[in-house]
Amino acid sequence: MADRVNISVTPNSFAVTAGETTQATVTLRNSGQTVDQFTISLEGLKSGWYSLPVSSVALFPNDQDTLKIILSPPKAEASGGSYPFRVRVNSQENPADFVVIDLSVVITA
Repeated sequence: MADRVNISVTPNSFAVTAGETTQATVTLRNSGQTVDQFTISLEGLKSGWYSLPVSSVALFPNDQDTLKIILSPPKAEASGGSYPFRVRVNSQENPADFVVIDLSVVITA
């Protein structure tokens, strides 16, 4: 895990009706000693179920920024249930540094 980046996601639980949209805010904080570029990605959900309007941000040491995750599972593809996924943030300065948060979204049909 990376010591150079701290992340939090708000809200930390999601519920959405298939065909509708909800969003979350990811707060990134550079805890390292150098300017770094951080890239956010989602794992575990179909790519058509979400969008990341901004997927990368450069931060000075001790600086922070927020990014949005927009979840919109298509009505035709999403059946009701809980779907686990991960938010992953990678450091460009040191690609071996990353942070992962496990979340899930509850979809009602």
